Amino acid sequence: MLSFDRQSNKEFSRFLYIAIGSASEVKSMLYLAEPLKYITESERNIPLDKTNEVSKIIRGLIKSIN
Repeated sequence: MLSFDRQSNKEFSRFLYIAIGSASEVKSMLYLAEPLKYITESERNIPLDKTNEVSKIIRGLIKSIN
C-alpha cells in the first residue's frame, strides 16, 4: 500500500492516529460550544456526525495498513 508521502506504513499509521486525535478535539469543541451558546444542539449535530464518520474512515484505513 502506498504511504502517501510518508516514509513507511508505520509512519503513515502514526499520522492517522494523530488525525483521529485531531478529530476528537473537534468533537470536544463542538460539545463545549453548545452550553456556551455559540451553537445550538441542531447546529452541533451535523459537524459532529461528519466528524464521527471521518474518524471511522480513518480507523478503517489504519486497520487496512496494519
